[in-house]
Amino acid sequence: SKSESESASDNQNMNKNINRNVRYVCDPVLGDGGKFYVPNASELVSVYKNEVIPLADVLTPNQFEVEQLTGIQVQTMNDARTACDMLHHLGPSLVVITSAILQPSSSSSEHESNSHSELKPNQMTIIASQRRRQTKQNHTNDNNTQQTPHSNSSPNHDTTNHNHTQTTEVYYIQTPILPGNFTGTGDLCAALLLAWTAREPNNLSLALQRVFSTMFQVIQTTIQNINNHQHQHQQHDLLFTNNNPNDDHIVAQRELRIVQSKNIIEDPPILFDVHRLS
Repeated sequence: SKSESESASDNQNMNKNINRNVRYVCDPVLGDGGKFYVPNASELVSVYKNEVIPLADVLTPNQFEVEQLTGIQVQTMNDARTACDMLHHLGPSLVVITSAILQPSSSSSEHESNSHSELKPNQMTIIASQRRRQTKQNHTNDNNTQQTPHSNSSPNHDTTNHNHTQTTEVYYIQTPILPGNFTGTGDLCAALLLAWTAREPNNLSLALQRVFSTMFQVIQTTIQNINNHQHQHQQHDLLFTNNNPNDDHIVAQRELRIVQSKNIIEDPPILFDVHRLS
């Protein structure tokens, strides 16, 4: 709700005042599949943009949420990169579009044509854009400094100029699309991104491989568990049922099997390649 989002913003402001090194991962929960989760959720967009996202270090929207936050219809990789740039301007240094169905660009940019591989159709695409600030020091010696007999100045005046530049790294991963609707994917993804980017602060490529290999295998484990449960109890297909979405039994069955996936989470094998665009 709007009040909860505003409260989260206030709490994060307080946390930053206590410890400026605290990292904040924001999952801007708005909707998915072309629609908002709750009525009147569109009013949350301005709260996220103006109050919550500027405080975030990491932002993890899905394709629909990116479109709502930027006004860009994300259909190609170029669209996704433009949207990430807009979100960087709001504050976060790392933007991860956690799920998107993209089409090949009609006119590939130089960056895309030089990528390791073309986008594969009918795949889930994850895009990560990281913006870093770099400081370059330029030293100059002024040998023309005039000295007076009583001057205490050094004859060689050393001047240091600090130039600040920003660099952006963009990566993407593609995975097969797994069937079904599940509860807890956004929370797990945000938690894994926080953990792996903290563990691998200078290796975003590896962090992404760990995160999304974990996500894929946890969902696979959940699907297998649900299928086994349905077979034993001769139940209807819980993965795809849209009736009574608030039914406690259906919601419980769609919960990610976190405990059963403990070993996967602790030491996930690498399943997917990461491609760098810039």
